[in-house]
Amino acid sequence: MSALSLRSVDENRQVENSYLIRDKYGLTMTYRYAYNLELFWQNSYDVLEYYFEEGNETENSLSSDLTIFYKFRPNMSFSLSYTHQELKSVDTMDDYQRNTLTLGFSFVI
Repeated sequence: MSALSLRSVDENRQVENSYLIRDKYGLTMTYRYAYNLELFWQNSYDVLEYYFEEGNETENSLSSDLTIFYKFRPNMSFSLSYTHQELKSVDTMDDYQRNTLTLGFSFVI
């Protein structure tokens, strides 16, 4: 398990006298149920604060990922992943929610 918290400041904006403060929080967990079965969970939350001369604006985004890995041979594995992404934008026309299901297969030669 690991946790993440960071803050960054971007003053190199295209609009004069403006800057962006980004706060990111995250949590990641990996759990091995058996030799051949592993569960991976990752969650992150971003807060973007835009500062302008005439006022401030804030955007929030959330991303969650849940993946199951199954190793059926020492050199072959299968994965199934569900991802949820959400954005609460300054402009409500840009708000979105996205759900993705991914199936993966990998092997080592």
